[in-house]
Amino acid sequence: YPSVVLLENNDQQVTHVVLYKIEENYQLLINEKLIAVTEEWFKTYWNGDMTLLWQAPFPLKGAIKFDQEGEKVTWLANQLNKEQGWPAEHKTHFDMRLLEQVSAYQREQGLMDDGLVGPRTLMPLMQRVNPDSPRLTKRLN
Repeated sequence: YPSVVLLENNDQQVTHVVLYKIEENYQLLINEKLIAVTEEWFKTYWNGDMTLLWQAPFPLKGAIKFDQEGEKVTWLANQLNKEQGWPAEHKTHFDMRLLEQVSAYQREQGLMDDGLVGPRTLMPLMQRVNPDSPRLTKRLN
């Protein structure tokens, strides 16, 4: 996802920039100018701070978790079914089967397999099921 990052020079002056795209190089938007820098240059000046520009598909107050009910559970079940090649269903209860699907997805993505669906699980899921969403890497067809 596009991000706002902090770059810091040797005099410890900090500049906010938009990390716009990563392809052969890093494309940064600074004061309405798009510039390209190498990965080495970026890592030299990036201080590690980042604000990710991302929006959940619904208001998210806490994680979606086992035994929860409602429309968020229906959305989650259908996105995982789509991702895993299963038919859509109108599931409103976060049951054991959905917990197993969530855990399998988290392991596939290299995430902590805790069965809780918060931003770290939703972000890659949304990118996979919605290929037109903003991203920093070039989409491979």
